[in-house]
Amino acid sequence: MRRFVLALALTSFLITGGLFSASAFDDPSIGSARLHQVDRSGITARIVFLDTGDPTTGLIVSGTAKGLDPEDTYITLVYDDGSVPGGPLACEPPPDNDQTEAQMFVGTWVVAPDGTGTLNATKTGASYVPLDDIGTVSVREVVEVGLPELEACGKVHRNP
Repeated sequence: MRRFVLALALTSFLITGGLFSASAFDDPSIGSARLHQVDRSGITARIVFLDTGDPTTGLIVSGTAKGLDPEDTYITLVYDDGSVPGGPLACEPPPDNDQTEAQMFVGTWVVAPDGTGTLNATKTGASYVPLDDIGTVSVREVVEVGLPELEACGKVHRNP
């Protein structure tokens, strides 16, 4: 219920707040994900999506997380439809992935001293990806050597 209220509030804010006129939304859709910790990371998150249906106004992403280490850097990525939220291939691109790196990258988390975090991003232009093309979303910790490590993963649900 809270996800619905948050998504509804986000939509109302965007429309009535003057950021976009109602005509800017070609085919708006809303989605959300609850990300669960991976390998006992202690990190969980909730992310909501508002897809305006137009690459110029974009995919608007907003999230909250807890269990983050304020000394570390975290990013979020989205994965093509067909990706899975659990198991050894959790939050990995599926074999038939057609998303570019720019489309997969959402943004960097702002982490408070208490380990809570916020994420706010708008994906436009070449980084835009339609909500219907997203299967899962992750929180990854940026490490000194190697690829960012998966800390939390969740399936993206589209609201009718």
